[in-house]
Amino acid sequence: MALKDTFTTEEWAKIRDTPNLVALATAMSGASGLFGTIGEMFTAAKAVYAGLSNSDELIKAVAAKEELEASRETVKQVAGDPASAQENVRVAALASAQHAKNILSAKAPEHCTAYVAWVSDIAQKVAESSTEGGFLGFGGERVSEGERAFLSDLKSALSV
Repeated sequence: MALKDTFTTEEWAKIRDTPNLVALATAMSGASGLFGTIGEMFTAAKAVYAGLSNSDELIKAVAAKEELEASRETVKQVAGDPASAQENVRVAALASAQHAKNILSAKAPEHCTAYVAWVSDIAQKVAESSTEGGFLGFGGERVSEGERAFLSDLKSALSV
């Protein structure tokens, strides 16, 4: 793919991995419980996969099946030890988002705005996909304090 060849292997990996890292970090920022977390991960997969129908060619390339499979492996490695997985993923997602934006700003500025919007949209959809708190689906809030904090940090990382 000609567009992918614009980037080094490391740069492409950062661009490719960012959407999944951000989705996972958003999901891990809330306290959704088992069913809420399953719902958030379904929403994350759906939002990333929706990139295949995006008008931006870079987003389509990132959302391709083989790229998503490669990204899953990276995400597993980043999470590491279950005791520190939440913080590991959060830190990695924010750094990756900032790095990916910087790469695109320098090497493919025509794709940067669409990519940043897509990554931000993925995080927002995951945060809004289940109710946090409450009991048996009653009460609670759509976006938890932890998710709001992560979304705010993501906006800062992406300079939105």
